[in-house]
Amino acid sequence: MKRSTEVGNPLFESVVGDDAAWYYIQPYTLWVALAMNEGAVHEFLCREPFEPFVIRMSIGESHEVRHPECAIVATNRVVVYNPSNDRIAYCALIYLNAIESLQTT
Repeated sequence: MKRSTEVGNPLFESVVGDDAAWYYIQPYTLWVALAMNEGAVHEFLCREPFEPFVIRMSIGESHEVRHPECAIVATNRVVVYNPSNDRIAYCALIYLNAIESLQTT
């Protein structure tokens, strides 16, 4: 993780990790998670061997990625294609809550 303090504001500190950016506001002793970044999704897509995973959104939607070619990662969104129902979902990274590996049987 990288730490940095905003210039001119000693009460505001940010920590950027591999999967999210966190901001710490000292007077309130509070860590606030900002959006999960594209690196977290890209990490799941590039695993060798590929493991299917699900993207969970803050509004309750979930999108399964069963093949690495079924998702495209951009700077602020993920496009997920579901071939079984020919559906495309555009997922803003700011609403992405979790990425979980799917259980394969």
